[in-house]
Amino acid sequence: MSQTTLGRRTFCTHSYVSRIESGSRVPSEEFAQRCDDALCTGGLFARLWPVVIEHAYPDWFRPFVALEKDATCIWDFENQVVPGLLQTEEYARALFAAGRLPNTDDLVAARMTRQHILERDDRCRLWVVLDENVLRRAVGGPQTMARQLEAVLAATEDPRTIVQIVPFDVGAHASMDGPFAGLTMNEGADVVYVDGRARGYISAAPEEVSDYAYAYDLLRADALSPKASIDLIAARAKEIS
Repeated sequence: MSQTTLGRRTFCTHSYVSRIESGSRVPSEEFAQRCDDALCTGGLFARLWPVVIEHAYPDWFRPFVALEKDATCIWDFENQVVPGLLQTEEYARALFAAGRLPNTDDLVAARMTRQHILERDDRCRLWVVLDENVLRRAVGGPQTMARQLEAVLAATEDPRTIVQIVPFDVGAHASMDGPFAGLTMNEGADVVYVDGRARGYISAAPEEVSDYAYAYDLLRADALSPKASIDLIAARAKEIS
């Protein structure tokens, strides 16, 4: 089988490249960069890659990814996992691997690319509320989880990112039925995304957005303060590291 070498990595032309050409596989960022180097494109493929990688997302989730780029505030509640915008690569890989998904590499690459919105100078504010359960489930094993919690702590060093934990001793809380996220938009209607097992859905209906915003207010009222939350996350990271 013939092969094409792009930089240090060797790719199989009849599998990897053909799957990219057929649209059954999303190219990695490294592959795009190696193509630029080999074909002297002046960085064309690397510039196009963020657009291409979005096709790794399910079609029903792509509009939310597009909208969050223009949001002034993202408010997110998770009861099982660290939200995608704060996940480390190894944590994300462990999550997708647990689902035995065939396109794990593509999904991980897409998730890491999505986080670029938090690297902009004009980035949005991010408010995250987590059920304490998120800290206790060691996704990927103790070391992977410890590094993930340390990454969350690092994210909170930016004053535009706030993380709060709803502790177990609260008992029932306002979103026992599952995670959701909302976007406060600079222009246009605010939206909410409600996650689901098979698929999630996005709504801009004012009454539905208002309902979830109220639930979010209740969750924040039940949660530990941002400082106490950071202390709890740090203690958990130390405990399992």
